[in-house]
Amino acid sequence: MGIAFIKSGKLRKLGTWDEAQAETTIHYVTSANSGKAKSFQGDIQVGQMSSRRGQMGWYVVAGCRMAINLPVLVPYRLIADRRKLDRDVERWCEIYGDEVLVKGRISRFLYLFSRLEEFRSLFYFRAKSAGIASRILAVLFRKIYKGTPSLFINRHCEVGEGLFLQHCFSTIVDANIGKDCWINQQVTIGYKDDGGIPTIGDNVHICAGAKVLGNIKVGNNVVVGANAVVVKDVPDNCIVGGVPAKIIRRTEEPASGS
Repeated sequence: MGIAFIKSGKLRKLGTWDEAQAETTIHYVTSANSGKAKSFQGDIQVGQMSSRRGQMGWYVVAGCRMAINLPVLVPYRLIADRRKLDRDVERWCEIYGDEVLVKGRISRFLYLFSRLEEFRSLFYFRAKSAGIASRILAVLFRKIYKGTPSLFINRHCEVGEGLFLQHCFSTIVDANIGKDCWINQQVTIGYKDDGGIPTIGDNVHICAGAKVLGNIKVGNNVVVGANAVVVKDVPDNCIVGGVPAKIIRRTEEPASGS
């Protein structure tokens, strides 16, 4: 014995009550189950209302956070070439996916800036690299809107568009980096001695705890495994790991997760 449910109408987006316009028709298998069916229908209605209230609350909180951060649009506007920053915003939104519910370039920038310390640090790096006016404002705004305190990115380095920083506490980035790279926490990329800094290719994922040291070149589409220590050149399309790092596998696909 049980209850059979027939859903009719238009369901625009599966799993989200706020856009569901479906009507639920409940058929009772027996008259004994009619009370349970009505109770279940009431639970559905309560769930819909709670979900709508929750989303409304989320929008209010997100809107307040974004409004508080509106002054940061001043240094944002002073960046003459915003293509790299705009691509950063686009990529972060791609990675976070459905968590970013706002639309529009400026709204998404404000949303990321208001929520993520790592993104603030990346923005300050872009601003400091763009000119004197934006650099001064970035220093001032950093006192109010704090980034990740233990994340260092050398502003004299060339860093391509689409850089994604995940967590990134205790992380040092002192290297020339290509496009669409992904860096995790507790990573060190920089000098081994006075011989120079690394050059990182496009679409490289450097996992947690990894070290990339010295005047070496890491190719395109590379994954550097967690806690690996890279002190020699790495070719394109491979996964490296270990101490010192060695090639674990060669791939023809872009770096996983990047």
